Amino acid sequence: RLRDRLYGVLLAITLIPLLLCGFIMLYQNDKNAENIIEENLLGVSESQIDNIENFFENIKQDMEIVSNYSFLQQEVLVSLGQAEENDASARRHLEEILQEKMLHQPYIQSMVIADKNFKTVAASEDYEFGADSGLGIASAKFLQGNFYIGNIYTRQAAREKIQAVIAYIGIYYRGELIGYLAEEI
Repeated sequence: RLRDRLYGVLLAITLIPLLLCGFIMLYQNDKNAENIIEENLLGVSESQIDNIENFFENIKQDMEIVSNYSFLQQEVLVSLGQAEENDASARRHLEEILQEKMLHQPYIQSMVIADKNFKTVAASEDYEFGADSGLGIASAKFLQGNFYIGNIYTRQAAREKIQAVIAYIGIYYRGELIGYLAEEI
């Protein structure tokens, strides 16, 4: 009997530290795995944030270039009655540029150029020159001329409902805001 008790005590003295070490190692392993997963997720999220920032910075730069085209500014001034229309080729050229941008940038769903009174100057979809562009219903903070990305919205297009985010930028002539370029993304 004494012998069995000694074996039991010896076994307990050996197994208890072994079990304790095993549980500590499992806990540490689990904690390390969580830290690695957290670091990986953080890296992925930072990468996604950088990608989104770069995407919108590229959109901004592209919209700034287009909004500075002199013939675009001329067409906006015509819409405002501040200039005389030279010929219809300038507007056709503007429409072609909008169509070309949509072909080469598939994330753009539509584009509209409007004067500061929100009258349509040109658009990528069917439009009537001088008709209400619909931009006037946007929040005033979007229409101050700075580059701005609006909230997501849904609208009915010719064949389907479109969910989009709209990007706005002002069109300036001699330092004065004369209109807007808007892209549905």
